[in-house]
Amino acid sequence: MTISILLGILLIGIGLCVHVFKMYWLISGYNMLTEKRKKYIDIDKITRAIGIFLYSLGLFTMVLAFYNSFLILILYVLYTILGGIYLTIFYEKNDKFKREIKDTKINLRETP
Repeated sequence: MTISILLGILLIGIGLCVHVFKMYWLISGYNMLTEKRKKYIDIDKITRAIGIFLYSLGLFTMVLAFYNSFLILILYVLYTILGGIYLTIFYEKNDKFKREIKDTKINLRETP
């Protein structure tokens, strides 16, 4: 029970660090991008989505400490998996650098 509460507080704390305090180095791979690539990424949208996901995951973890049932555990695992998939798709949709490269390739092929 104590571990679940501490883990929930940790997840909420990491969510605050990413979303509110703008600690972008906590986002995997973001600090490895070049400056050219970083300017195409809307980091505010991404940090907001990651922050909200971590807040809700932290709260869900703390609820799991008090209502220790199999159904809540299944919901927790499903939420974690589906949330991770959603964040991956959200990041890919907001990567304007890849879209610009695709548009450039299409335009190069269409010109005679």
